[in-house]
Amino acid sequence: MLIIPYSAELSLARPPVITYIVIVLCLLIYYMQDTNRSDIIQALQPFCNQLYDETLDKNDIDFLSTRKSACFGFIYNMHSQPDKSIIDHWIKKENDKYHTYSDEELDDVIQIAKQHYTDFSLEAPASLDAKLMYNPASWNPVRTISSALSHASWWHVLGNLIFFFAFAAAIETLLVGKLHYTGFMVMVALITDITYSLSIALSNSPPIPSLGLSGVVSGVIGLSAFLMPKARIRTFIWVIIFFVRAFPMPAWILAVWFIGWDAYNLMAYSDHGGVNLIAHVSGGVAGYLYGFFFLKNRREEIQDELNDEIEYMKNTRNNQFATTNSYKGGDKYLQNVREQDAKREYANYNQKLYRLVNIGNNSEAIVLFLKDYDHYKDSVEVYEELFQEMEKWRKCRALICLGRLVISLFLEKNNNKDALRITKRCLDIQEDFVFSEPGEALKLTQYAMELQQYSLAYQIIRKTDLRYGEYIDLIHSQLLEARLLLLHLDNRDEAKIVLKGLVEKKPVTHRKEIAALIQVYKHG
Repeated sequence: MLIIPYSAELSLARPPVITYIVIVLCLLIYYMQDTNRSDIIQALQPFCNQLYDETLDKNDIDFLSTRKSACFGFIYNMHSQPDKSIIDHWIKKENDKYHTYSDEELDDVIQIAKQHYTDFSLEAPASLDAKLMYNPASWNPVRTISSALSHASWWHVLGNLIFFFAFAAAIETLLVGKLHYTGFMVMVALITDITYSLSIALSNSPPIPSLGLSGVVSGVIGLSAFLMPKARIRTFIWVIIFFVRAFPMPAWILAVWFIGWDAYNLMAYSDHGGVNLIAHVSGGVAGYLYGFFFLKNRREEIQDELNDEIEYMKNTRNNQFATTNSYKGGDKYLQNVREQDAKREYANYNQKLYRLVNIGNNSEAIVLFLKDYDHYKDSVEVYEELFQEMEKWRKCRALICLGRLVISLFLEKNNNKDALRITKRCLDIQEDFVFSEPGEALKLTQYAMELQQYSLAYQIIRKTDLRYGEYIDLIHSQLLEARLLLLHLDNRDEAKIVLKGLVEKKPVTHRKEIAALIQVYKHG
């Protein structure tokens, strides 16, 4: 039975840009590897033809000169190795298997083979594989990244990338921030290579280099089992050659199947067919444990939305070939579909707004949330919920603009209490917060004074001449400011400055109020 997952049965709220970049990099790097290998083969064919000597006995110690196939395979593989000292291990292992040479002859066999390789390497193009592979004896973190993005064959790279996209695209959407997602993949790659290096060191095995994205793929599969265990992954299933079907399977079942099967093979067999099962298993475990220790809160945040999305996709799949009338409980189903559509639409809208805010495109963000103003102006709760969401993302101009809108909508409904509450949050974000309408500042200052929230009232009304200029009743606003400073905040120095400004304006109205405040100041 062959199981190949190819995509998550989830709608992606935003394009998985980093996942696409990794896929493109892997394909581009492998194309360069393949081209480089062709150049090496082109140089190797005449070299082996020239080295071949048909007069030598087949068991001659210069085995590269007796068989063209041995020359081609040995030197090609040797050229791609980052650690050339492994040549000794290869020849000794082969001799242990076939007993072709005596112990006395073996040293000469190795030296002659090394000399032939040296002769070839002086003229051949350098091997890109050798530069990209991770050598477990080196513990080189740069090679960790380069080896993860390089592969052994077209089947290797395509297989890895199909598995990678099936899980990684959804994981990128669920994690907050591209840097977080990128850091997670780098961490998994480092852990898999460190684990591989430790296993080589502890077992005293030869340092066979590795390459491929498999460890990172296992990491995202492991994280999927924690972060979205019930999410369905669309999967092709082949049973022998007679049954082929696309079938959605829960992420946790696929994780147990793939990682568990690799763990079994790792413990049950010593020969793994050139597959780095240590990287597969350690990557899967690292991905799950990262989620368990660091992403519990994130899983709780997305759980309701994720469950709704899973249920929506399930209903859509079940109803794919059925009519609404034939569906049991059709009205309820339609209502559920509408609700899910609305949630999905809002989630997409939210993600688009998040991207704009995150890159600092405040103008486009403001245009986006004002686009449906006529539709939502009677539902201030919608805008307040959006304000609360944006407040978590970034303190920016778009957030302040949305705050002004929410305050105005509350005031239109004569809901001074909630308008004052949002005003306080806006002032916490921006000290010199300015209302959409100057009259709103006067109204909320008086309301705050009625509630005896004098500090908040002063924050609203302070320096209105600088914040609103001629567009506000300066005499009225400065009287409120002076009254707050003098009678409630005990700030005589600031009060003196405000009163002095009032006297200099020589207002026709409010003379008695100004005189009364001056008397309080003098006898205070």
